[in-house]
Amino acid sequence: MDEKPKRSIAIKIPAAPPSKETIFNLITFTVFGIDKRNAVLNRPRIRITTLLGLSFFGGAAGGLIAMYIFRHKTKKNYFAVGLPLMIVMQTVVVFFLMNVK
Repeated sequence: MDEKPKRSIAIKIPAAPPSKETIFNLITFTVFGIDKRNAVLNRPRIRITTLLGLSFFGGAAGGLIAMYIFRHKTKKNYFAVGLPLMIVMQTVVVFFLMNVK
């Protein structure tokens, strides 16, 4: 018997380039991971102001995720409370900018 080849429907979805926010969150996530590794290996650390600055200027979500994945800075109030507040602030700013005429 001749079997007919199965037809498959392939839908190609064009890949959108990552947004600036996504890139900034990935950078912040990576920097938190590097700082955690440096802490474990007793190497020079990344300054707290650098971590908070990256979070403040767009990487708060990446910083918050990294905090709990790497279990890093979770007991520091300025991270445990500050990063969620930064996320709220960044969300408000985005909604405001979207609705400005």
